[in-house]
Amino acid sequence: MELSVERLDVWAATIDDKPGGLAKLLSVLRNAGVDLQFIVAGRTPEASGKGRVKARGLACAPRPQ
Repeated sequence: MELSVERLDVWAATIDDKPGGLAKLLSVLRNAGVDLQFIVAGRTPEASGKGRVKARGLACAPRPQ
């Protein structure tokens, strides 16, 4: 099986580990017109009450006024 490997830019952020923590961040990206290719989120064992999210955006298009 042949594999293809490439380097990608990925955004990372810390979020609150509580209901709505990820939604708050995603609404900012949505309002900026970001088209996401993937997103991975999870808890951070080293920081109680916090989580980490990593995302890859394909494009950022201006939103219609």
